[in-house]
Amino acid sequence: MFVLALVSQGKAATMLKDPTAPEVKPIEPKPVTINPEKSALLVLELSEHLANPEYFGAPLVPGVKRLLERARASGIPIVFTVPHPFKGTPYGKVYSGFERKASEALFFPEGFDKFSDGNLQKLLSLYGGIETLVIAGIKANMAILYTASRAATEYGYKVVIPVDGIAVLTDYEKEYTLYQFRRYPAGVPQLFTFTNLDMISFSSGK
Repeated sequence: MFVLALVSQGKAATMLKDPTAPEVKPIEPKPVTINPEKSALLVLELSEHLANPEYFGAPLVPGVKRLLERARASGIPIVFTVPHPFKGTPYGKVYSGFERKASEALFFPEGFDKFSDGNLQKLLSLYGGIETLVIAGIKANMAILYTASRAATEYGYKVVIPVDGIAVLTDYEKEYTLYQFRRYPAGVPQLFTFTNLDMISFSSGK
């Protein structure tokens, strides 16, 4: 909660508060069961750069691979994005270790917000009934922040964020991203669920 202390004329500090601001609680990752018939998995910006073990996103590889295995077994729609500047270069493809399938969509959006050109939402609409998006990838403060924010605030999707499934160069950038999801007004924070990669399971509930 944003607090500003004012000290005037030797008096005790006056604490100003914003009563409209949502409470920002600490994140406690919890197990999540995803209905594959009403959900989609978005894997953002995990390109062939991940082949370099020194690349900042490389630590995500084992957990994301396990998530993809479970997701594929469930039949959930899977969508990948790769940064537009890499298109047509050796890095312009999904990390080969993920063994992307032909049925798994790949987009090259120009903006940080992967909904910006309309193609992602068009695809999700084709499936019909999608209510929840699981979002993993990089960079937390760019692709993840803007895409997840648009998903929740404009389209009303429930958004599941595996906190160990997003990466960026500094702890501050990651913490700010997670803070922002919990700081939005008008009930938006209730659309976000925080978990870990290995805490995500898939079941249709039938």
